[in-house]
Amino acid sequence: MNIIIALQAKANQGKSTTISLLRPMMARLGYAEIFFQSHGKDFIAVFEHPVTKHRIGITSAGDTLDLVTKRLTELIAHGCSICVCAARTSGGTVEAIENLSGYAHMYVPKTSAVTEEEQDAANDHDAETLLREIEKRI
Repeated sequence: MNIIIALQAKANQGKSTTISLLRPMMARLGYAEIFFQSHGKDFIAVFEHPVTKHRIGITSAGDTLDLVTKRLTELIAHGCSICVCAARTSGGTVEAIENLSGYAHMYVPKTSAVTEEEQDAANDHDAETLLREIEKRI
C-alpha cells in the first residue's frame, strides 16, 4: 500500500529537524540511500530496504502546498511507496498530501517542548515514531 506519513505541527516546531534525524537512523538499519539532494535548508532522500527493495522517500519540506506537492511528486517519480514529509496543521500542506492520488495518508503529531533539551528529546522520540511507522509497512 502506498502511503504518505506526515509529521504535523505548526511552524517552527522542529518538523524538519526531526525528519533529518531519519537519515542516519535508516542508514544504521541497513537501508541504502540511493538518492539525496539538498534544497537549501530542506532535503529530499530516497532509501531502499535491503531485503524487500521497498523505496522510502523522505523530504523535510513542509511549508507550502506547491513545495510539498513538488517534493512528494519527486519521491513518487523515484518509485517510493512510502513517503515521509512535514506538514502544517491545516491549509495547503495538508491539501497537497490529501490530493495525491494512489497514496493513503497518515499524520503523526509533532511532540511540543519548551526547553532546548526537551526539544531534542521530543525530536528523537518523534523520529523513532516515524521510523516505526515506516517499518510497519515494509
